Amino acid sequence: MDGPAITHALGLNPADLEPAPPPDGGRLPPDWADRLRRGLLCIACATPASYTTVRAFPGLGYRWIDVCGPHLRIAVGRGGCD
Repeated sequence: MDGPAITHALGLNPADLEPAPPPDGGRLPPDWADRLRRGLLCIACATPASYTTVRAFPGLGYRWIDVCGPHLRIAVGRGGCD
């Protein structure tokens, strides 16, 4: 799913997301695992994030998307969140 579709599904403003370096050949930047180990919070509900990715947003460039399991399922259209 592309960045604008993810933020739309989660009801978020992409301008509020942390800027990210561009992916290298489709791969996440090397520090992606460090982001999760730092205990980042889900951008939608502030619980611990279990997934991170980088997506492009027109006019904004690349942004980090850090989400918990339930919000990951919402972002890809597979379920709900309590």
